[in-house]
Amino acid sequence: MSEQENKRRLEELWRQKVIAAERAYLVALNQLQKIRDEYKFMPTSDGSFALQQALKSEGLARDEYTRVLQTFTRLILHGEEPPADSNPT
Repeated sequence: MSEQENKRRLEELWRQKVIAAERAYLVALNQLQKIRDEYKFMPTSDGSFALQQALKSEGLARDEYTRVLQTFTRLILHGEEPPADSNPT
């Protein structure tokens, strides 16, 4: 397999990772909004816990999306191959 073919495969792999990370982030963001909308109708302890969990999930998903997007951007713009250990997803 040629070097150019390897590069295209790597780019496509990371493009798919960006799409998956974005979807996961949007799901977490939608869930957070749903919890915020329902928060006023929940008992205080349940509402606080649900909101805290939704905020945590949204933050983690946003961080992962940012990480994957930055890795993909460096690959596309600068030809930087991702480190072997950069694949927790």
